[in-house]
Amino acid sequence: MPTGPRAELEVIPCRRVTSAELDRVYDGIRRAGFEHMKSNGPRQTSPHYGLRALSVHWQSHACEVVDSRETPISDASREAFFGLVQLVTAAGAP
Repeated sequence: MPTGPRAELEVIPCRRVTSAELDRVYDGIRRAGFEHMKSNGPRQTSPHYGLRALSVHWQSHACEVVDSRETPISDASREAFFGLVQLVTAAGAP
């Protein structure tokens, strides 16, 4: 059981997705230009801003984009990034 100040936060459980759902997520990642998304450098935001991260892993490679208090997503990448967050969290949803 997790402990600490954030232990009460809801964690989305791992999900099994169909190959068609995985293909849709992968296609969305490719169309959104995930590998070109950028976070801004450090800047002041609310301490309650939170963190969202998307990681793509294949073979021995990985790519990650983070939207956090310390490194918020760039304005140019914001709409595509949050579209991918919705796409990924909806995959396999009951």
